Amino acid sequence: MATSPDVGDQQRSDGMVIEKDVTFDTRDGHTLYCDVFRPDAEGQFPVILSFGVYGKDFHFAERDDFEYKNSPHQGPYMNYETPDALTWVGFGYVVIRVDPVGTGKSPGVVDVFSDRDAEHYYDAIEWAAVQPWSTGNVGTLGVSYYAHTQTQVAAKKPPHLKAIVPWEVAGDIFRDAIFTGGILNNNFPDGWFEYWVKLNQNGLGTLSEEELARNRVDWPTEIRRHPLWDEYWAERQPDPRDIDVPILTVANFTGLPLVGHSHYELFEESGSPYKWLRVHSGGHVANFYSPESTAQQRQFLDYFLKGEDNGLLDVPRVQLAIRHKGTAKRQVCPAEDLRYENEWPLARTRWTELFLDAGDMSLAPASPTAADQIQYSAQDSVLRVPMPSASQGFNASGYGSSFVSYPHYVATMTDLDDPSTRVLFRTAPFAETTEITGPLVLTLHLSTTGEDADIFVTGRAYDEDGQEITFDGLVDNPDVPMTVGHLRLSQRTLDPVKSTAWRPYRRQDRSEPVEAGKVYEVRIAVGPTSMIFEPGYTLGVEVGSRDGLGTYCYNHNDPDDRARATGTVTIHTGPESRSSLLVPVIPADA
Repeated sequence: MATSPDVGDQQRSDGMVIEKDVTFDTRDGHTLYCDVFRPDAEGQFPVILSFGVYGKDFHFAERDDFEYKNSPHQGPYMNYETPDALTWVGFGYVVIRVDPVGTGKSPGVVDVFSDRDAEHYYDAIEWAAVQPWSTGNVGTLGVSYYAHTQTQVAAKKPPHLKAIVPWEVAGDIFRDAIFTGGILNNNFPDGWFEYWVKLNQNGLGTLSEEELARNRVDWPTEIRRHPLWDEYWAERQPDPRDIDVPILTVANFTGLPLVGHSHYELFEESGSPYKWLRVHSGGHVANFYSPESTAQQRQFLDYFLKGEDNGLLDVPRVQLAIRHKGTAKRQVCPAEDLRYENEWPLARTRWTELFLDAGDMSLAPASPTAADQIQYSAQDSVLRVPMPSASQGFNASGYGSSFVSYPHYVATMTDLDDPSTRVLFRTAPFAETTEITGPLVLTLHLSTTGEDADIFVTGRAYDEDGQEITFDGLVDNPDVPMTVGHLRLSQRTLDPVKSTAWRPYRRQDRSEPVEAGKVYEVRIAVGPTSMIFEPGYTLGVEVGSRDGLGTYCYNHNDPDDRARATGTVTIHTGPESRSSLLVPVIPADA
């Protein structure tokens, strides 16, 4: 592997030395291109490195003008979902952005989330560590794809990697992002690959469509070849126990289903003695660039990359957004809504079981005394919202982050709404202020007349007037419900080792038979979430066969994947069929 850079273009600007199209060789013989931003000063500096497929040469606004305009921080050197070079060079760091094989300037075959790319990330870290301007201390920082790749490389233990900050999306992409509950979350990977990957493929504009196709592993095709957990997925997601570097892992309560359980598992299971968990609410990118978030990132990285004694070890290990109606519609989570804790789930949680009653559609502390049942259609009645190809362009409204413009999506989904595909259970109005913070678990006794059943669970919060409280979400979506969960009935088998009372962990490595008419007891992971219920508010749990409006743009509507979920689903309640919702109530006086 090369240890000295081949610099293509060097300039000085804004107190930085900017080296464009620097190349280095990987251990397996590939040549990767990167941009290096470093202080225009003598000396050595720690390095922050990002490695992802969105393109080192794109300005943030070129990739996502909508998100850029909504970002609390803007600048001439900003690059989508990566640290702002001007800011971090000003903090005394070298910032490096790398194009993986097959993307941007780096030639070859693009293969997203691959082990090959994780090995190349390792090579990039070790290359950066031995450059004359480097102290040898390397950290990683980035959002989404740039978060997942951090966990992949950290599990490989590069010697010079000192700390990681995976910000929204990390770890278990198979269960959390692609096959949620066993159901293909097709709208996300299909649109993501078309827009975010193919539009940055190396050779775009010079190679023919046939040549470009030969130079990429088509991810939408590959995931459909691997609907169950197998070696393909094992290669693409790390075991948290293999990660022992310091971690600041950041989740988002409004990120479901994309930002699911992985951050919490990383915090709980990683081998690092130095780990912090932050969970906010609101925008996918806006929170990353807020002044409060930047200060938190800097304190963490300054401690582990510069050795500064800045009080980091005195900071409690968990920080949570405690959500309420007043701040539901904010892209950046306000600092006053963030509360420090010491563990996850909270040790003082009062786990409360609320029972479903199909007789009056209630959700109550007492189990119903009489057996009853309620039915809904198992056939997803939603037609797919047409998605343009990369060559046709996206979003007539100009929203770069959304695969289909949100107004068009809302209109289409509203027109196709079918109440027969869902049922709703609700509590009586809360008599006193009640905080619900943590993961929820829905236990259902259900049967189906079809070959299978795809179960969509939505936790909903209603104010004293009966209006649902929704939240600003990851992308251009202001209608995210309190929380969601999913399960394909044939994927109901749990891992007995990894499952807990509050976290049913699905194996998803086999399909179990579904017998028509037979009643099955299933446990479905819902959330995590946080919400303050004021007096008069109500909590609802909706069970159905399709995504709701607020899940845009993460929809499970592939006709081939959904084909076996037909007929009618029956939910059974009563003394012998104790369908219930386990709720994490946080005592006010604890």
